[in-house]
Amino acid sequence: MAKTRYRGVKTLLVNGPAGAAAPHEPSAASQDNLDRPYATACTAFLNLWTEIRGEKLVPNITRFCAALGAPFAATTSIVELQDNAAPVRFQGEALIARWGLDMTGEDLYGTFPHYARTRALSNIARAAAHPCGYFGVNRVNVPGKGPVTSHFIQLPLLSEDGATSYIAHFSVEQPVEDDDAPKSRYYRSRGTGWIDIGAGIPAQRPYILDPPRAAQG
Repeated sequence: MAKTRYRGVKTLLVNGPAGAAAPHEPSAASQDNLDRPYATACTAFLNLWTEIRGEKLVPNITRFCAALGAPFAATTSIVELQDNAAPVRFQGEALIARWGLDMTGEDLYGTFPHYARTRALSNIARAAAHPCGYFGVNRVNVPGKGPVTSHFIQLPLLSEDGATSYIAHFSVEQPVEDDDAPKSRYYRSRGTGWIDIGAGIPAQRPYILDPPRAAQG
């Protein structure tokens, strides 16, 4: 297994080749999720990321962006991990159209309630630090569009010198299969999990972003 050394969110040094079969290995017994994303498009994005990284555990952002290609780029965003912030460095055209907002340069979770924001930042920080992949299914009430099921996958990237960590976020919308979520809920996690990319996965499951029961409408 490749060795990693972690010195905070911004610094992640990676040595040694990555096991080619790692993304296909099952999740730990403590995980009540699949070892691959539910959506076919998210699995295809994982396969592309794995191909781009080659023998490295985590690909550098320059190589990743050069090889991403238009079909995936349209629904991909890239954030930089900073102290208590995740500024967007790239946002695909389809995502801008979906949300009606270009967040380039803004904190990805800047408009989230504090409860959801702290957990979202913790999830991506662990994905970068471990490192591992992170995927899930969310139910989102999009202003002007109504409820949407969003399948997503997040995978780590590094700067050329390994000093800065990034997260590539790919998502795809699918028709809502039911309408059981209260309309007052903006966000509801429907499933989430880690993906082993060669360094194992965190023992603790990813946080869900639903508000506490007492705060739900």
